[in-house]
Amino acid sequence: MKTLKTKTVNVVMCWNSLKQIPPKEYATIEEIEKVSDILDLFRDSISDFVKLIEEGEQLQKDIQSKRFTTEQITKKRGDFQTKSNILEDKKGKALIEVEFEDAVFNTFFQLFEKWGKNWFQEIGSFIAFRKEMNATNQQTKGKK
Repeated sequence: MKTLKTKTVNVVMCWNSLKQIPPKEYATIEEIEKVSDILDLFRDSISDFVKLIEEGEQLQKDIQSKRFTTEQITKKRGDFQTKSNILEDKKGKALIEVEFEDAVFNTFFQLFEKWGKNWFQEIGSFIAFRKEMNATNQQTKGKK
């Protein structure tokens, strides 16, 4: 087992980015299955953020379907942004631990090396997370 210790917001970014990569981008079915395991691990660790992201996706669909007036859209977007800010302020910087089977972490590490630079908006956040990934990767196999 390997344990990644990082800010909640980093797991949110990784989960949201990984779930958007189409299956055709993965080399094997086994890799797709490991990514599914990673997504499940992350989902369990960030359930409040997952609910918020899903709510945002539904809001976007509702807006695109033109179900709301301009005023309703403005209010709904404002309410959503407020809820998002509150959750990020309350839980985003909190440290969490995500435990991986060694093979699953190794897949995540390889995916991060391949695509991780696209997941972060700021260099400092990327570098800090990369250090956390490297520290996790150095953990003795089979131990925490």
